[in-house]
Amino acid sequence: MTVGGGMTPAGGEFLVRAASPAAVQTPEDLDQDLLGLREVANAFVDREVLPKLEQLDSPDYELSAALLRQAGELGLLSHSVPEEYGGLGLGKLAMGIVSEAVGRAGSYGVMHVNHAGIATLPIVYFGEPAIREEFLPRLASGEYIGAYCLTEPEAGSDALSVQTVARREGAGYRLTGTKQFVTNAGIADTFVVYAKVSGEQFTAFLLDKATPGLSLGPEEHKMGIRGSSTRQVRLTDAAVDADRVLGEVGRGHKVAFNALNFGRYSLASANVGGAKEALRAATGHATGRSQFGRTVASFGASRAALAAVAARAYAAQALVFRTGGCLDAALRGDAAARDDQDARLAEYAIECSVAKVFCTEALALAVDVGVQLHGGYGFIDEYPISRMYRDARIQRIFEGTNEINRINVLATAMRRRREGRLPLDDAWSVAQAGDDAVSAIRGVLQLIWRTAEERLGDRWIEEQEVSLPAAELAIWLYAAESASGRAERAERSGEIHRDLAALFLSEALGRCEAAAREACALMGRGDLAQDIIHTLSRFGDEQRLARLRRVSDAVCAIGGFPV
Repeated sequence: MTVGGGMTPAGGEFLVRAASPAAVQTPEDLDQDLLGLREVANAFVDREVLPKLEQLDSPDYELSAALLRQAGELGLLSHSVPEEYGGLGLGKLAMGIVSEAVGRAGSYGVMHVNHAGIATLPIVYFGEPAIREEFLPRLASGEYIGAYCLTEPEAGSDALSVQTVARREGAGYRLTGTKQFVTNAGIADTFVVYAKVSGEQFTAFLLDKATPGLSLGPEEHKMGIRGSSTRQVRLTDAAVDADRVLGEVGRGHKVAFNALNFGRYSLASANVGGAKEALRAATGHATGRSQFGRTVASFGASRAALAAVAARAYAAQALVFRTGGCLDAALRGDAAARDDQDARLAEYAIECSVAKVFCTEALALAVDVGVQLHGGYGFIDEYPISRMYRDARIQRIFEGTNEINRINVLATAMRRRREGRLPLDDAWSVAQAGDDAVSAIRGVLQLIWRTAEERLGDRWIEEQEVSLPAAELAIWLYAAESASGRAERAERSGEIHRDLAALFLSEALGRCEAAAREACALMGRGDLAQDIIHTLSRFGDEQRLARLRRVSDAVCAIGGFPV
């Protein structure tokens, strides 16, 4: 697999060895087709969605559905649908580009990303040809709107514990159960539903809204994303033909988890767009409001906050583009081929979980800084930053909570290590002697990993007090390497890339030092902490203040994200 002229690393390989910058897909690498798609997506959001956000959030679900159909007419719902089924067949980079654009638009973005991702991709990858032919053209065009039904009142993060039952009857099934918090439920035409055949075999089904026995609960009244429909889907002996099974009976976990992998990537991309929009709102207010005879943006505290958000968003965008390039490399070829599909779909599960965690928390930082820089006005609904703050909170819960995704990162890595795919090497020795900050973070991660195995055994992942700080190291390692690789690839684009990457790397080193010290203390190995501090503290940035000021100047001059 190749990206940008370099060999694409295997999934999770960043944990054990460095990636060549040539193998890191960046936003600066986009070809004309993808640049054109980004322009269309951003123009649609700017002209059609952002001016209507207040009406959407009233809520107005008819407007929500109309906007989705309009997006479909522009091709913005069809990036991942093969051309033979009426789609663009452009892949996951295209998905990320569109998701970033619509992620600026709060609840509309949630509906769009849900429809084009987890509500459509199970049919793309697991539907039989007749099912694809019937449904994919309509989902791609926006004629049909999709919903994904996994969560139940008593089954959230533990998805395999669902209680919805599929009972065999004749040539089909009867489904009974309740699905909770279903995005798009009130406007959906198709429902991807998970149930257990005979109460045991976890299986994915495709239902349509006319299915007898399918009904909806009332709309949920939510803290945020109020313009998106969220309802229960209730199934009472709902009749489903056998040809509406997606994938194989008893293999629904393959459908669910692979859909969620792509959903996490798409959600991460949308959160990059949301972070950039929050930075724009914060910058506009800070440069336009004066206190003590000068603009809010001119104070050092404000400058540092704006620069921190910009640096985090830079790394987040680098991370999702890198992941999108990897996904496309894994999925090149016939999307309908089933021989090795499961392996290709799951290859970058670690990176998708990392992206989801990092980007949702980048958005959380951006909206928090945005409210703070607005002062009391940030708490008033009249100001868009208030809505952004409310809309952002759900992102760390969507598609598996961030805590679950942190555990997934390490659990998947451990499983692959046992398979011989991720062997640890002498990265800690290299980190102590080397002069590369990203390699030093990798060495610290491997030191913590080895120490945890020695102290707690093979099941150390289950000791979550220890595994969560270890996962933090993995997440910030991937982000730091992605940002640094992007800056190196964009060297000709000017000083701003170097400053953003360096600012972020400084933050990453501090976060990784704190996480490693916490893990050492929890394992009773505080003696390792001094070696870790010494190893990571060697990479101080003497230009940090100058970089903060240059980045904040660029943010204020542009009015938002500076690249």
